Amino acid sequence: MAEESKSLLATGKAKMFFGVTLLVGILVGYFAAGYIPPEGDVAGTIGGVKKAEKYRAEQISDKDVLLQDPEIQKLLQNDKFLALISNQENFAAFRGMFENEQSLAAFR
Repeated sequence: MAEESKSLLATGKAKMFFGVTLLVGILVGYFAAGYIPPEGDVAGTIGGVKKAEKYRAEQISDKDVLLQDPEIQKLLQNDKFLALISNQENFAAFRGMFENEQSLAAFR
C-alpha cells in the first residue's frame, strides 16, 4: 500500500504532463506577447496600411456650385410646392400625366 500512495507529482506521467504544459505555455506566451511584426513596407499582405491621400480634396465652395436656373431651385424648395407633391392624390395625377403620350408630347 505504501507504493500506491505516491503523490501525483512523483509519477513519470505527471512530470511529463507538467513539462509539456509548461513548454506549451511558454510558446503561447512568446507568440502572443513577444512577437513584434516587421516595420516598413513588408508589414501586412498588401504592402501595409498607408494614408489614402488620393481621396483628400478641398471643400467645395459657392463658386464650385453653378445653378443654371435659380428659379427652378426656388420652386423646388417652396413650401407650397412641397405640400403639393407630398399629397398622394396630387402625386398620382402628376405621374399619370407622364404616362399619357399626348401629355408627354405637350412637354416636349
